[in-house]
Amino acid sequence: DEAIQAFSQSVRLRLDRPETYLKRGRVYAAMGRHRDAMEDFERALHLQPNYPEAYFENGLAQGNIGQFERAISQ
Repeated sequence: DEAIQAFSQSVRLRLDRPETYLKRGRVYAAMGRHRDAMEDFERALHLQPNYPEAYFENGLAQGNIGQFERAISQ
């Protein structure tokens, strides 16, 4: 929870940095909060469409909630 708060503060300070969304998304995923993680990975991809790490992490999160077709299609 402390990590989420720290990354959320970082996101508020740097709304234009896809890395902050990626890092917070990874923390969400590690906590089992895959839908929250997907939101952050998708924000990172919106900011930087060619961000391979965000695509990878988003696919893992989608797979973890059973959205296999969606994960494969990206």
